[in-house]
Amino acid sequence: GCAVSPQAFGALTVELRRLAAELAGGRLLMALEGGYSLEVLPDCIEEVAVALAKELPPAVDTVHPEPFSEPPSWLEGSTCNGAIRRTCEAHHSLPLRLPVPASKAERRRAASVAKADSQSSQAFEAGARAAV
Repeated sequence: GCAVSPQAFGALTVELRRLAAELAGGRLLMALEGGYSLEVLPDCIEEVAVALAKELPPAVDTVHPEPFSEPPSWLEGSTCNGAIRRTCEAHHSLPLRLPVPASKAERRRAASVAKADSQSSQAFEAGARAAV
């Protein structure tokens, strides 16, 4: 299954409000469906209610300010990245221009490169200190 945090529901609601403002004159319909974890349901509802009531923040990305253009920083490493990626790929022709998250292989390559870069810089620093 996909475990979505209450914080994610609030962030999603803010982005849906941005879309509603752009595409539907600000009108937005929300509904509860089923299959909830009763332990976190109140927190999820609270996050959605707060996101509906507060003033919309300005778009983070001033170059591409459309909704969903900038994923929240806390979404990194989500267990749902595969599902999100497949959804973005399936809807690539929509005018929303959803950013496609990196695949698992791409994330592994990036982590490997970052690790190698870190090891190289540590070795260089150690060599520089030894030379002094």
